[in-house]
Amino acid sequence: MTAAFRAGIAFVCAAFLTAGCVTQQSAAPAAEARIVNPQSLIGLSPDQVSDRLGTPELRRSEPPAEVWQYRTETCVVDLYLYDENGSLRVLTYQVRGRSGAAVRAERCVADVVAQAGPAGTA
Repeated sequence: MTAAFRAGIAFVCAAFLTAGCVTQQSAAPAAEARIVNPQSLIGLSPDQVSDRLGTPELRRSEPPAEVWQYRTETCVVDLYLYDENGSLRVLTYQVRGRSGAAVRAERCVADVVAQAGPAGTA
């Protein structure tokens, strides 16, 4: 092996190692950006919820509430809408893991927003 060939191999190996490090470092901030405070849903009207989260997978009446349910692969978000001065508003929510495992409410709501697509960023 010539010195130039060895230097070329060393350069390629270093490039692969460096590329792996950069990918891992840049992925961390993106994961942290996927956090949405579920409290931001409180007070929203049905139209505002639809704009932000899309169409619920399930709607059910549990008088005096209407429940809108959103699901991802790992979690479920239930929004409880109550009549407030003649119009429905989200007054409370519940977040749970689908398999019984603990789930961060902020992460779950962010996943639902992401699942809604570009309209979910409003």
